[in-house]
Amino acid sequence: MGNGQGKNEKGDRKEELLEAFKAVYAETGLKLTHQRFEIFKVLTHSADHPSVEDIFEKVKRRVPTISLDTVYRTLTTLEQSGVLSRVRLETRTRFDTNLIAHHHFVCKECNRIEDFYWPVFDRMRLPSKLSTLGKVDTRHVEIRGICEECRKARSKP
Repeated sequence: MGNGQGKNEKGDRKEELLEAFKAVYAETGLKLTHQRFEIFKVLTHSADHPSVEDIFEKVKRRVPTISLDTVYRTLTTLEQSGVLSRVRLETRTRFDTNLIAHHHFVCKECNRIEDFYWPVFDRMRLPSKLSTLGKVDTRHVEIRGICEECRKARSKP
């Protein structure tokens, strides 16, 4: 599946995220601490939509004194500031720094999440019924199935 972005686009995206991250802390008046920066680095280097526990474990290797609470609070601040979003699965919440309009394929067996892009859906006219329900801010499709790796593993004797 993948996200279809080349190496330069990924590098540019990381630079954009870094600038957004710095702006969040400048706007909120919060200190840009080493711990917060390490959390952000883990997020930008993770294409697999990590959970808070995954982020905590990776950051803890570099910053042994970090607490799980710090990771939770930092992720909440970043989400509220629009730098990342949550992907809620049945088992646990995962985090996504890809803010480009995209959708998710979720494997029901291994819980892997892959981004995919569907411009036709994104431009599609919404049903008029939605206007009576409220204002639509974002569109997101989550498709569940079995990824190719798990499908192949199933078919092995």
